[in-house]
Amino acid sequence: MKDTKVFVDLDDEITFISEKIIRTPTNRVILVVPERSGIITSLVGLKMLRKVIDKFEKDVVIVTTDKQGKNIALNAGYISVDKIGEVDEDIWKESVRLKKRLHDSLIMSNKIPYKEDIFQSVDNTNDLKENKEIIVPEKKDETPHKENIRREVFENEKPLQKSKKISFEGFDLIAGGDAASYITDDDIPIKKDNNEETKKPINRGNLFKSSFYKDTTINNKRNKLILYISVFIILLIFIIYYLFLTTANISISVLGKNIKSNTKINLSLNVSHINPNTLTIPAQIYSASESGSNSINTTGQKNTVQGNYASGSVIFYNSTNSAVTIPSNTTFTDNNQYSFTTTNSVSVPAAQSSITGVQNGASSSQNVSLNTNTPPAASDTFSNPNYTGILASNQNAFTQGNAQIIKQQVVSSQDYTNLENNLSQSLFKSGQQKLLSQNNNVNLIKQSIKNIVVNKSFDHQIGDVAQVLNLSENTKTEAQGYISQDITKVISENIQNKGDLIKNLKYTILNIQVSTLGEIQISLSYTGKLYKNINKSEIISKIKGKSFSQARSYIKSLNNIQNISITSNPYIFTILGFLPSNSNNIYIHISN
Repeated sequence: MKDTKVFVDLDDEITFISEKIIRTPTNRVILVVPERSGIITSLVGLKMLRKVIDKFEKDVVIVTTDKQGKNIALNAGYISVDKIGEVDEDIWKESVRLKKRLHDSLIMSNKIPYKEDIFQSVDNTNDLKENKEIIVPEKKDETPHKENIRREVFENEKPLQKSKKISFEGFDLIAGGDAASYITDDDIPIKKDNNEETKKPINRGNLFKSSFYKDTTINNKRNKLILYISVFIILLIFIIYYLFLTTANISISVLGKNIKSNTKINLSLNVSHINPNTLTIPAQIYSASESGSNSINTTGQKNTVQGNYASGSVIFYNSTNSAVTIPSNTTFTDNNQYSFTTTNSVSVPAAQSSITGVQNGASSSQNVSLNTNTPPAASDTFSNPNYTGILASNQNAFTQGNAQIIKQQVVSSQDYTNLENNLSQSLFKSGQQKLLSQNNNVNLIKQSIKNIVVNKSFDHQIGDVAQVLNLSENTKTEAQGYISQDITKVISENIQNKGDLIKNLKYTILNIQVSTLGEIQISLSYTGKLYKNINKSEIISKIKGKSFSQARSYIKSLNNIQNISITSNPYIFTILGFLPSNSNNIYIHISN
């Protein structure tokens, strides 16, 4: 008989695997399961799979190297091996036998009848089968016989008037006569003499001198004592309950008046909580960052020299009595507007001594370059007004120059300014929009907005030859802000500290001032309904233990009181109209 192999992945679900097994063309299925697969870690899952494959008459052998999974598979009723090659006919037979054993055990466990003998193994109820008689003792008639009733009848006493017995609606009633005159219609037996019972006509004595009356009197005294004790206990419980357990609720309705006023609120970055005394609320700095880049065409121009000007050597002469040092980049000019500039500093000794100087671009410290191609005559004299007594002269004629001046487009300082302004303004605008959108629940002070350039980078310096100038820049936009509720809260608490309360508070901002130091002051007007503050503790101290009427009179003596309602728990104290003497048991509720 052929078999089909079904390979399982680590994350395959039980429903997917069962569907693959059901769709196999053969009844024998080799289920190849990798180690740590989810299907062989759940005993419940494998048992559910067993029900499905039994329903579709499939035989399954599991191939896995997972030792723990093998144990779980065996408990679920599967034969498991390490390799596919180990699955032979004997394995299939063993799988069928295991399947049959599980099936038979289920049938047996589900079909065992619950007969009488099952109780013997459970609770030994076999003893209940014995027919043992249950003897119920007869109820004794405890009604006293007439002969057990003894009464002393006092002779020579005025007999009581006899009462009558009547029947009404099935009940026997005694009516008429003296209260204790009716005993029975029969004669009452008296003491026996010589073991004989004699009877004589009843002479009913005075009830109040009988033993019946004496017993009744003792019982009445006992009952009165019990009654007194009960009343005392009830009264004690009542007092304890009144002193310690009774509670009272007082509802007071207060009238208010409409107000309108102006004030100033201070914002501070140095506080974290509102201060109602100084009307100061905390402020915070909110920020948004932006980055971007932009470019413009350069507008600067400069002349560039290509080639060499006329050049030669010069000698510096000092006619003063002290040595003079001529720094580099110092220009000397002759009368014909020929000039040269030193490239290195030159020290000239005093008193007609001379030393060779150098100028821009010379390969020798003794060579200088003029600012023109046409050289002057030999022994031309050059001077500088800043260095009196210093002259420079060329011993030989300068060589002819071939320099050419070419105009080139370069970066100007205005290019720097224009590009930075355009990019910064664009980033600042975007930063402000982001700042406002990110803090919808915060009131930002627009007058405090600051735009800061964090860093910037140009790709060329001023004077560089370039057609285009590029700039990359990072900016940050900052502003101070506050929470609207803080203004309402600081005004309310400021009024409350003065002894009043305000409800329905609304405000309108009139002006915002920001100092050079970043201090902010908000001028505003507000409206609301003002109520006098009620001191609950003071009221309770005045009315505790008083009657409801006394409490109402005192509360009404306060200003702007509209309605008063007083109730006690339990309700009996509301009827009595007294408040608890314990201050902690009186609760005042104020409505405006």
